[in-house]
Amino acid sequence: MKPMFQRYLSAPRLLRLLFEQALMGAGIGLLLATVLFVADVAGLGTLIIGSDVWLIASLLYFFSFAVTFATGMIATSMLLNLD
Repeated sequence: MKPMFQRYLSAPRLLRLLFEQALMGAGIGLLLATVLFVADVAGLGTLIIGSDVWLIASLLYFFSFAVTFATGMIATSMLLNLD
């Protein structure tokens, strides 16, 4: 069995592009969500922390940012043909 990195390098270019763009988009989304959460914009951080289901609420909050920015980065890279 090949090591993980060699399997990644042997993958088609398009799959690598999608994976890399998704990781970058998710990272940007998580960074922005963290900044908004810590800065307590519109009282969102206080609302989530004060909730009874704060763990589920925060997971949904961060996951939605990550998925939204990941799909945005994938769509942008495909439309702009970033190779």
